[in-house]
Amino acid sequence: MTGGAKHGIASAEIFALTFDLMNLNATENYVCNVVQTLPLMSTARYMHQSAIIKGKNNAWHLLVAGGKAGARSWLNTVEMLDLSPYFRPGQMKTAEDGTTTAVQSEWIQCASMTCARSNFALVPLSNFVYVYGGISGAGEGEKAHHPQLAAEVIERYTPKADKWEVIKIAAAPRLAAFSWTRLSTRPGHEDEAKIAILGGTDGDIATEDFMIVDFTAETAMKK
Repeated sequence: MTGGAKHGIASAEIFALTFDLMNLNATENYVCNVVQTLPLMSTARYMHQSAIIKGKNNAWHLLVAGGKAGARSWLNTVEMLDLSPYFRPGQMKTAEDGTTTAVQSEWIQCASMTCARSNFALVPLSNFVYVYGGISGAGEGEKAHHPQLAAEVIERYTPKADKWEVIKIAAAPRLAAFSWTRLSTRPGHEDEAKIAILGGTDGDIATEDFMIVDFTAETAMKK
């Protein structure tokens, strides 16, 4: 669990959680347990996205991108934490003076997205990380409650190069605050990179559209 807001204030906390199924009075209940606290993020944020990806050294990393630092403060920053010390606990390192300490990990600042964005989709697909849509700001005066959507709808991150690039898909609409999920790949089609998007808003009107976005074929189709 990464970040969030507590009493209206952005949090930088990171927790590793487990969920246990318990039977109580013939009723199934899930109990959430905090099993580990990870280092605080460099930037407190909420309405962001995170994913576990393979980094430059091919090790698993926790990637956190975008979100908000405050009510009218949108972020385009990205940071990453090497999870090796937590997946393989007990690793030790020896200092020049011969003393040994446990290996720990620190947050690394990555290249920033072109657009700040919250309420967006982020999904690792085919050795890339794609972000879609989102809110990057708000209007002023009488339009202060109107969201401004990210100017670049889709961006793609290459972890090993630490580089973002804008991807243009003509039929992909500017949206935010939608429901989304990655689509499972078919056997023999592991390079497919598709997500399903349901609903959302274009900044003025809510939609009930259902859409499939294919990042590999660079298509977006309403269903």
